[in-house]
Amino acid sequence: MITRKPIPAPPRAYGRSAQLVADLRPLAGMQLLLLEDDEATREGLALLLEWVGARVHGVASVADAWQAFGEVRFDAILSDLILLRENGCDFIRRVRREAKADVFAIAITGVVREHDREEALHAGFDDFLQKPVQVEDIISKLQQRR
Repeated sequence: MITRKPIPAPPRAYGRSAQLVADLRPLAGMQLLLLEDDEATREGLALLLEWVGARVHGVASVADAWQAFGEVRFDAILSDLILLRENGCDFIRRVRREAKADVFAIAITGVVREHDREEALHAGFDDFLQKPVQVEDIISKLQQRR
């Protein structure tokens, strides 16, 4: 799991409505599980998602993801498909089968072939994004499920 000091909230807008703050932190309070084996990608994506209010639990392996999933009630899962010696599709199949969890799951991958997208959706992912991922796309997809 990513452990670092909490990042500060964006500057407060004095005299503005609560809507402005909500707009600055559209994922406030959301618990996200981020399964990504590339450390730089995991750290960068976690930081960006934390800036918009999410609480991100970043892990590098399926074993760590499964352990975190058993400890925290996540609102969504973001998972790379191709991991070192592992597979994001296998993880989401296990989540759906063993945990019987209806958590929203987005597959993220740099390798985009049509059958990869189909396999991910068939495995139990709800959506699919291609790397490099735009945080705005993640926010949009997560807000649709809120």
